[in-house]
Amino acid sequence: KKPRDLLIQVLKMKFSIIIVLLCSTFVCGIVVGKYNYPINQFISKIKKVTKLETSKVVKKETSQKNKLLNKFNKCNIPKTSSLNDYPHVFVGHAYGSPSVATFKSFLAPNIENFIRKNSSKFNSLIFTGDVFFVPSKEKWNKLRTIAGMNMKIFVAPGNHDVERPDSNEIFKMTEFGKKNYPIFTKIDDTPLVIENSVQSNWNVSDITIDLINKIDNQTIIIARHNAPNKDLLTLVNSRSGMSENLRSMEELSQMFDSKKKYYWIIGDSGANKNLPRLSCLVFQNHIFLLNGLGQIVDDSIILYRNQNFFEYVLD
Repeated sequence: KKPRDLLIQVLKMKFSIIIVLLCSTFVCGIVVGKYNYPINQFISKIKKVTKLETSKVVKKETSQKNKLLNKFNKCNIPKTSSLNDYPHVFVGHAYGSPSVATFKSFLAPNIENFIRKNSSKFNSLIFTGDVFFVPSKEKWNKLRTIAGMNMKIFVAPGNHDVERPDSNEIFKMTEFGKKNYPIFTKIDDTPLVIENSVQSNWNVSDITIDLINKIDNQTIIIARHNAPNKDLLTLVNSRSGMSENLRSMEELSQMFDSKKKYYWIIGDSGANKNLPRLSCLVFQNHIFLLNGLGQIVDDSIILYRNQNFFEYVLD
């Protein structure tokens, strides 16, 4: 039995040495990034396959994105550094970056500073949703204070503003939330319809469609937070509250007069660096302007006067 025990002990030792060598090779392979043994070659192959599959997914997503947006023509919104001739301001995603905002955050610093410095230069402020990261009555009151008592302020609420029951109740207690949607007004004699797209799960509501179709004007502006059709989804910040039955661009266009021009100002975009600061897309007689703040270089807002839109880059 003794020779047998000795053999077993030797075999165990050899096995231990082999395990140590394999582990050492594995660790060495990780450090230097090169594998020369079968186990390491296997791991290397897994890495290559994973990288290839990831590349395929990215290419597929890019292809789908391009396919959706291919039905639109691109348009350009000229930039301006002047505020004197453009008395109406559209601001999307005013609270700024989701990764920077906190419970106590107010507006993004760049738009807060802009309003404080320039509120005397324009007549109306139209917020296209997600005004505050976490709304409170004090923040809504502060907005009125920094903008001035004579400033016309309109809010097309976003999910951060009204999706939560407590946020919705707070909004209803403010001067901005006591109005019934859709709101109809005019800026420089151009009809402006302001919609609560959260309430309608992104789809343009029947009441809004009916109101727009009764307006006797060749140009109509619609301000809302969410994209009104599923073909614009690659440009939005999130899909919170979106209906599974969101209309396509073709379905949406059939709801309106083909002889009129419609400008859709959408504020649910631009929150991160992967999205454009401002997108301008055209489908037949519908022009879509999507933008929002993300506390990113070249954050911009939209200025308007006499059927002319301009992009203004914030400091």
